[in-house]
Amino acid sequence: LNNLFYNKVNSELKLEWRKSCNASMEKRVWDIMSKDFSLDFDRMINEIVRYDIIGLSVYKSNIETVKKFIRTLKEKNLKIKIVLGGPEIARKHFDLGEKIVEYFDPAVDLLIVGEGENAMLSFVQERSGDEKIVLYDEAPDLAGLAIPDDFDFDINNYPRCNTAALLYSRGCVRQCTFCAERLLYKKVRIHPIKNIIIQIKEYTKRGIKQFVFHDSLINGDFAALEKLCDVIIEEFGQVKWEAQIAIRGDMPEGLFQKIKQ
Repeated sequence: LNNLFYNKVNSELKLEWRKSCNASMEKRVWDIMSKDFSLDFDRMINEIVRYDIIGLSVYKSNIETVKKFIRTLKEKNLKIKIVLGGPEIARKHFDLGEKIVEYFDPAVDLLIVGEGENAMLSFVQERSGDEKIVLYDEAPDLAGLAIPDDFDFDINNYPRCNTAALLYSRGCVRQCTFCAERLLYKKVRIHPIKNIIIQIKEYTKRGIKQFVFHDSLINGDFAALEKLCDVIIEEFGQVKWEAQIAIRGDMPEGLFQKIKQ
């Protein structure tokens, strides 16, 4: 939905929209959607309120827009169930504890802190209970999870249409006090490499040439990273990619060479 309205604004606003931590623009998004494109906005709301359950990812950049959005949905359909997750829910829970429920008011039916697969599945199956918050209901491993299916998205609608997002691991081997990502997961787990390869193959078929790994830390486990590099080199020869690493004096020089390749 963010991307839907991004594509409707002029080039000057697009530039502002893409700036990270652009607080003034973040405050304007709701008015841009609801006032500047009121017909599209009303059409979107009327379509969404027909669903039973709505799930939204909350970030620092969209939290105020989300709050207004979910109140609008509830005003249109009191029976609709709204579930919020994402990084900002974890951070808000860290700051507010149980008071996070009051912060989002009665418009929210469930807040998920941490990953959402187990919590969302339980909510969809039961649709009852008084529990308003689920805390870190993490899968013991990631092998059984489905591969993210966004292969029918029109990638040309996105600013970096030649780039795709991947996730090799969840969690971090470090718990740095200054880092907000330490709040996202409790345990470190790694996706099967075969799933990463399947995704890269599907994306390359669509002309995507670059990949961004959104892991908190890609080099927490040298052996796992080297194995990932080996399989990518074997399957593709070379791909362009980026990821976050920690500066580590014990990182083998040979691993740097494989990363570069």
